[in-house]
Amino acid sequence: MLFFGEYQKGMVGAKSGSFPSNNWVVTQDLHDIRVPLLGSETSVHLHTLLFTNMASDKAPVCVNTPLELNNGPGSGSQGETGSKVIDDHDGTAQEEGAKGDVSTISKWEPETTDSKWRAVVRIVTSVAAKNLWDVAKDYCNLDWCSLVTGCVLLEGEAPGNNVGTVRHCTNDNVPWYSDERLIAIDHEKFTLTYAMVDSSLGWVNYRATLSIGRGEDGKSFLELKGEQSPRATATGKEAVEFMTRGYSLFLSDLESRARTL
Repeated sequence: MLFFGEYQKGMVGAKSGSFPSNNWVVTQDLHDIRVPLLGSETSVHLHTLLFTNMASDKAPVCVNTPLELNNGPGSGSQGETGSKVIDDHDGTAQEEGAKGDVSTISKWEPETTDSKWRAVVRIVTSVAAKNLWDVAKDYCNLDWCSLVTGCVLLEGEAPGNNVGTVRHCTNDNVPWYSDERLIAIDHEKFTLTYAMVDSSLGWVNYRATLSIGRGEDGKSFLELKGEQSPRATATGKEAVEFMTRGYSLFLSDLESRARTL
């Protein structure tokens, strides 16, 4: 899954969707915006961008990129909180409050032609692995994912869960799209791998693998790991941090949907 488009401050282009190319500019760039979630003590830490169309009188568009989830006091007693964020650069770990037991492993290699930028996020949950897989295996159904407002079958036979299927993902609020081909799926091991074949993000040789399994103490895990080749429009640090944030929210949404089954 690909997420809110990267941008260069002052200009945003789009290949498809409701955003005309080269007209939308970033007029505000705000950090550390915290918004409480209704009905819970959890708040979302957002990176907020305000886009303005300089070629028309269209209303500005506010794009919120989730950076993290913050649980309120006392939430740890429910057994669903507490996270560990691990930075592979120095091997340090820091305990944080977050939704789910989340291990976030972020790393990048020297920017050479044969290196890869990689990110891994893992969530440990009490939800049964089968329920998690029942959500994940429906490759062209992402109506549970808050990062996507549209996902349609572009290539392949309906319902679109076979190797070779290409899904077209969009977000009506963001000048962004991604076409992603399913290149492997294993219904016994609960894994699937997909690769980007076209996108407005400019990512190079991007592919990712979603894995679901049974962990310790009767719990399950969800893991999303991906990689892309270095490119001139971003640094490894920027790319990996961007991927990690998106992966965290994607897995959190998947877990939430599986809880309803």
